[in-house]
Amino acid sequence: MKKVLFAVVMSIVMSLPVSATDRLEALKQFMQTFQAQVNAGQVDLPSMMQPNVLVTFHNGQRVKGVEALQLFITQLTQSQTTQLTKFQTQLAVETVTENVRGTLVVQGASLDYLAFSDGLQFNLNSDWTAVLVWHGSGWRIAALHLSGNIFDNPVVDSASEGMQFAGMIGFLLGLVASWILYRTIRRQNEQYGVLRK
Repeated sequence: MKKVLFAVVMSIVMSLPVSATDRLEALKQFMQTFQAQVNAGQVDLPSMMQPNVLVTFHNGQRVKGVEALQLFITQLTQSQTTQLTKFQTQLAVETVTENVRGTLVVQGASLDYLAFSDGLQFNLNSDWTAVLVWHGSGWRIAALHLSGNIFDNPVVDSASEGMQFAGMIGFLLGLVASWILYRTIRRQNEQYGVLRK
């Protein structure tokens, strides 16, 4: 049993790139491939993610596992109501920390473009943190956390613009209703004044 365990550990260690430079080059290649797949709308989840990957999205929703993540993406892109029709991203790695050989904590930012079937489209600045593990001959995502600024983002801006538009319409309708009411009362007063004579 000890020999088997030793052989498994050694095979994992031996499969890692030898130098830190090689591991960082493999990370750079992984990030380029991941971005290209996301932008093409065809992410090969099994080759990019660990089977039990944990992803936390901007809205706080958590998805665990490749199958659950695929189902989440399908629901986003094939919803009965509003569908995500296009998603593009530009990823930028800001920091890389290798805690244990074969495990990276990567922090970065991205500029995302989202378009929906109802015509809504916007750019979103996101921050992300990923834990990557070396698997066989490359990196895989074990955990991914996405976040954005809740005070300065296009979703809030879009809702705010919608509220401003609704307020303007309400104000104009109020003016028209006031004018109609004024004219009605004035006519009634004129008629009442004519009847009194």
